[in-house]
Amino acid sequence: MKLNKYLYNRKGFTLVESIVTLVILLIFISSLIAALVPTLNIFNRTINLADDQSVALNIADTIAHKIAYGKYTTISTDNKVLTVDGVQISAPDGYLLIGGADGFDPGYYNGCTVNLSFLPNDSAVNITVEIVRNNKTVFTHQTTIKPLYSGFI
Repeated sequence: MKLNKYLYNRKGFTLVESIVTLVILLIFISSLIAALVPTLNIFNRTINLADDQSVALNIADTIAHKIAYGKYTTISTDNKVLTVDGVQISAPDGYLLIGGADGFDPGYYNGCTVNLSFLPNDSAVNITVEIVRNNKTVFTHQTTIKPLYSGFI
């Protein structure tokens, strides 16, 4: 008879038992959140750096292609404007301009801006692409490209 009394007891949980269970669940969930937030921050920083590197490499590759296949290349005295076959390449407002038109869609930059500089090096051009985010240089890519056909004017 005693067994039936315990098996068919339909009282449920007491208020204290429910509160203790909720407190234990809250502690567990808050510890999970505390562990995940730094991980997500690291993930976001890594994604931003990968995006910045991609932007810099694509810009450098675009400019390198223009230099490699161009016939006449000149560099301005401030080393900020490169002219290849009469087409100016620069980044006056932080975005690549090729012949006065956008080299890439402004959304491509994902909140960063670009600084370009060009230096003559014998019969080659040193290209430096700096990626700036929040007024801080976060990535710099340098490459040297030699024109395939001709040199500098």
